[in-house]
Amino acid sequence: MAFYLATKLLVRWWWFRPAHMRPGFIRHNEAVRTFDMIAVLALIGLFFFLINTSSLPKTLLVTTVLLVYDFILRAIFLHLETKRICATSPKWRYREARRRVRNRVRRATTV
Repeated sequence: MAFYLATKLLVRWWWFRPAHMRPGFIRHNEAVRTFDMIAVLALIGLFFFLINTSSLPKTLLVTTVLLVYDFILRAIFLHLETKRICATSPKWRYREARRRVRNRVRRATTV
């Protein structure tokens, strides 16, 4: 579980940043997506491990909490990157900066 938490934190920390601001080992979008996939595989493994060793409600609760954790991290780091862009120039509005960050991530993840 700690592996999933740490990996998702790493992925979400760098996901919305431009490539030139990322460290070398995670500079390419494929590397970020690989870490994200590893975290998802860890979550799936944790789910099956918990379903075999504990009750179903506990398994569903832990899995749901971890998914909500991912959504909260996404919202926080999207907001931080948007605020960083808004701070670079007074002409940036929050809505346009948020749209720019989302489009940048969308362009980077399309195949």
